[in-house]
Amino acid sequence: SPSGYIITLPGDPIFPICNASAGNSSQAATAATSNAPCTYFSGQGPDIAIDNITTDHYVVFGNGPNGKGGIGTGFYVSPSKGATNLTGIQFFTAALPTRDPTAITVEGSNANSSLLTQGSSWILLYSGTAGITVNTSTNSLASFVSISTSTAYTSYRVIATDQLANDSSTQYAEVYLYGSSASSTTSSSTSSSTGSSTSLSTGSSASSSTGSSTSSTTGSSTSTSTSVPV
Repeated sequence: SPSGYIITLPGDPIFPICNASAGNSSQAATAATSNAPCTYFSGQGPDIAIDNITTDHYVVFGNGPNGKGGIGTGFYVSPSKGATNLTGIQFFTAALPTRDPTAITVEGSNANSSLLTQGSSWILLYSGTAGITVNTSTNSLASFVSISTSTAYTSYRVIATDQLANDSSTQYAEVYLYGSSASSTTSSSTSSSTGSSTSLSTGSSASSSTGSSTSSTTGSSTSTSTSVPV
């Protein structure tokens, strides 16, 4: 099951790409009225993939090999939440299974936005299944794919490396990127006194706190406070 929270918001900066592969530079896909390579239909751009609406879809046409034109297409996004540690990805499929991405790469970057078309700006975080198989239903939530990272990134790039069958594009309704906050503050203090007392307070956007105390004839006093913003 998904871990963390969805790190993108509708309206976050997101850009359509084609002719892309992990570690290499990408080409921008452009809006068009035809299905020419490196284009997408107007009104079906990458912003659709993070709008939290599962009845529309992002479709992008590419130059993939062996009849699978969607290979090498995708997007990169810079979540307005800022730096996060990615924990996974999950697709919501659209109506044409032949366009389902079945394998992907996911990369992270802390580069300036003007450098995100350059392959050298990206670090590979994941390469493998997209959580979609021949048994995945249309217009449905695919399997969650767990990704483990130790570094927080401000931008992410997702590229299709395979699709279910021959078609000129990839297509999906939503892509949910999950992560955890990159910032946390921990402080502690210790003082000597008669008796022993320990208190723990944990705060987050959901606001929770826990306190406990224990006394004895000798010992020390320890106070720990941890805040994890969302």
